[in-house]
Amino acid sequence: MKILSIDSSTEKLGVAVSDQGHTINYAHLQESFRHSKRIIGLIDRVLKKSKTALADIDVYAIGTGPGSFTGLRIGLATIKAFAVTFAKPVVAVPSFDVIAQNVSGVDTRVQLIYDAKKENVYYAEYFPGKGILARRGRIRLVPRKRLVSVLKKNAKIIGDGICENDLREIFKTHRLSLTPKRLWYPDIRRQAPLAWQKYLNNETVSYESLEPLYLYPHDCAVRKKNS
Repeated sequence: MKILSIDSSTEKLGVAVSDQGHTINYAHLQESFRHSKRIIGLIDRVLKKSKTALADIDVYAIGTGPGSFTGLRIGLATIKAFAVTFAKPVVAVPSFDVIAQNVSGVDTRVQLIYDAKKENVYYAEYFPGKGILARRGRIRLVPRKRLVSVLKKNAKIIGDGICENDLREIFKTHRLSLTPKRLWYPDIRRQAPLAWQKYLNNETVSYESLEPLYLYPHDCAVRKKNS
């Protein structure tokens, strides 16, 4: 059961082919949101290295954000086109759930905090589970002025929505640790087991209902579909 995975929610574009949750081949490209020009070539490269034809893919998986509005739309449009052409199912995987796995193996709470513009941050909380970090609650929008109220003691922080220098005392009293920037992006290899599990749980979506998680500019609301 082969899955083609894509995540275009950040400046780091990722594509992978996996079989039953195990990555066969993958590639990342980090070029400041040139996804529209690079995504098809990257997919073609990964498919060739995997010795897999696009028609032989059984399931498509897409990172739904939250993240760059334009980046998300490019990835989703690509997956929708494939799903229509080949009549294959789609699995939607929140990009935050993938990013959290960058620190899998920790024995403490992990908090993802990303800048959402307009004095807000995207926020999600994860805890060690059976082999993965599992999200508790939904991915939500938190006003920056309330950020301190959601910080938990001994947590590991991922993301660009918080500055350690600005909250030095809080970091000290709460014993918080900020992960290196290289861990702030989705690693497409970590999407594969999450997508496979969603497929096994019959959590597929139609291409018509596939939507991203993003910040609405007009009302600062986070779309909750596919969360």
